[in-house]
Amino acid sequence: MNTHLELETSLDRPSVAALSSDELSLLVTVRPGPGLRDLRGGVRVGTNVCLLIDVSQSMEEHGKLPAAIAAASELVQLSDPAGVISVVAFDENAYVLAEPTPVSRRADLLARLPDLQTVGGGTTNITVGLTEATRQVMSVPDEGRAKVIILLSDGEDNTCKPDVIGAAVKAADADIQLFAVGMGDAYEADFLKALVAPGGGSLFGHAEVARVKEAFIDLAVTLSNVVATQVMLELEFAPGVLAGKTYKASPDQIFLGNVRLGESRRHTRRIGNVERNKEYQLLFRLRVPTEAMGSRDVVTAWVRYDVPGLQAEGCEVKSVVQINVGDDPRRLGRPNGAVLECYRRVQLTELVERFVDAHRAGRAEDTARYLDLLIQKYGDVNDRAMVNHYQAIRTDLLAGGKITRSMINQSVVASTVVRGGGEIPALLDDSF
Repeated sequence: MNTHLELETSLDRPSVAALSSDELSLLVTVRPGPGLRDLRGGVRVGTNVCLLIDVSQSMEEHGKLPAAIAAASELVQLSDPAGVISVVAFDENAYVLAEPTPVSRRADLLARLPDLQTVGGGTTNITVGLTEATRQVMSVPDEGRAKVIILLSDGEDNTCKPDVIGAAVKAADADIQLFAVGMGDAYEADFLKALVAPGGGSLFGHAEVARVKEAFIDLAVTLSNVVATQVMLELEFAPGVLAGKTYKASPDQIFLGNVRLGESRRHTRRIGNVERNKEYQLLFRLRVPTEAMGSRDVVTAWVRYDVPGLQAEGCEVKSVVQINVGDDPRRLGRPNGAVLECYRRVQLTELVERFVDAHRAGRAEDTARYLDLLIQKYGDVNDRAMVNHYQAIRTDLLAGGKITRSMINQSVVASTVVRGGGEIPALLDDSF
């Protein structure tokens, strides 16, 4: 069977000492196989996209709506003619400005975007917007297109936030990948990050309103490169194995919380849509039983997916993770440096989350402690820009200043960024 996607599983070490209680890192990598990477046009997937645009009162300020229209126009212009696009605006209500329309009718879509300036003006209710956007996407017959919602918002949701999370989970359960774009100084980056996590989407954010177009251009490129859809990772943990924290590690990084295993000892994570030139990684922390020596299974992993461009549905690839338990420290084997480095990197997104929570709760001592840790950890990964960012925050606080929403947003968005964006390195042709 042709495995269109490759599945690689790696522990941070090949062996553990008997009777130890060390925590391990398991890195799961999914990437397109050579066939999907090399086929330039034949395997690309059409897209079914809903542009979900905030038109609350605050969007009428500082040129935000014109910037939103320009950004949405750019995405429409760059989209594959085989796709469909719908447009939904929202404040406390939802307004369908364009039902799903073939991208081949670009002029019709572009003509509807200025209507964003004729509706709205109320408070922000992302739940009602997400619900309507999901309905628009699901109204399109399933012809193998990648299903996507792109949410653009400039402010804080004014309703019950658990309801918004619930709407995002429902979209993910319908195999819709949600991308969120924050604009200006007042959006909640950490909340938008929580919305994109269930469906494997990504967070973008720009304080400078004019730069929002950059995010939409990046998203247009992302959508044009999708080759596999409905990609799902399932893990079955062997008896006695304890599962802990989970992180999305590529093409961007997000702290996903703790694994909760039921009686089946299985855990699923939605990867979403896969691009032909990207690799997708999840990192899991776990402990294995070490009472008995010898080789043992730790985790069985499956990736299930569709490749609509090749009429391939319900495909599957499997990998079994094993470890050796021994009593001779000299024979434990060398650690896997790539996995250890990945864990050091993804911890930053969790640390930023704790920093934001401490600041919001008014815990000044914890906030200061997390600032110092962030300066240290970003120094460890040689990210001078973020070291300077947190040093500036600390200097402002010592001078009697305060941490602004813009500072928080910059911290959160930066914590999701992975150098290289998860792109698979191009192999050099040295056959000369």
